[in-house]
Amino acid sequence: MTAFSPNTRPAPRRRAVMRAQLCRSRRHTAAAGGPARPGFRHATVALVLAVASACAPVQSGEIDTSARPATANERVPLVRPSDARSAREALFLVNNRWGSQWYHTAVVGLDITLLGLGAPAPGQWTLSLRVPGRARIDYQPHESKSGLLYTPGAVYGFQEGAQAAMDERTDLAMVALADLPALSPDSAMVALAAARVDTSLFRIANEGGALVWIIGGGVNDSLRSEVAIDAERLLVRRATEVRPLAQRTLTTEARVESWREQDGLSFPSVVNRYREGTHTMRERWAAVIVDIALPLDLFNPAQWGKVQPPAAPVVRN
Repeated sequence: MTAFSPNTRPAPRRRAVMRAQLCRSRRHTAAAGGPARPGFRHATVALVLAVASACAPVQSGEIDTSARPATANERVPLVRPSDARSAREALFLVNNRWGSQWYHTAVVGLDITLLGLGAPAPGQWTLSLRVPGRARIDYQPHESKSGLLYTPGAVYGFQEGAQAAMDERTDLAMVALADLPALSPDSAMVALAAARVDTSLFRIANEGGALVWIIGGGVNDSLRSEVAIDAERLLVRRATEVRPLAQRTLTTEARVESWREQDGLSFPSVVNRYREGTHTMRERWAAVIVDIALPLDLFNPAQWGKVQPPAAPVVRN
């Protein structure tokens, strides 16, 4: 290439042609396997390693993250005029869309498939909801008097009518999937904070081709709980809960894969559950009945074995 002194500069057109030739030369060199910029080489190696890791079989004791949406290269879309700019705005839009028509009570027939314990184990549960803050799962047959009870600040486990466990926490998935649409922004902020979600953190992202508003953790932040709201449907599509457990943290996730339309509402159709990145359960909302009378004692832990739970609803044809 011709050398130029400080006082001899090529004409503008000649400079443009030289730049174009230089760019083509660099692209040709990189494509042919020749020298590339260090940053490009490192990024390429990292990409190959990431793909290889994702395709490798999961060994015992490792965390299966293959089904989790990739966040390392998360594409942040352009902000639309209609998009929320904060957690409060997002929660306002959710409540504005659904609040006046959301159910007060509901009974759901759940078809359950437990995974990760050898062969998939199917089962049926009955989910009773009282919005806000109360939920009860009865394992079928109901005569076993076994199941789970969710209240603000505590989750109880029951076996054959007796309390077998109690965990002092507010379950984020229940708050996100059942309560948020019915709550005013202020009440929703309080409910999320009780479930260990930092409502001061907000971002817009793309997950699986869907635009989502995320309240809680930041990009690649595995130490904070968060909810992802579908910006089109205005319902939570993912709830990731990170909570302390002994000397470490435990991460669980509920991910809505599809919805069902009924009674002017959108309910989850299929929800996949994960524990430490491992797919542990698939639940299908087979049938739903809304706004039926449910006694308060149904959600009282002291009355667990004394109140008859509702029958599972019949699947609609």
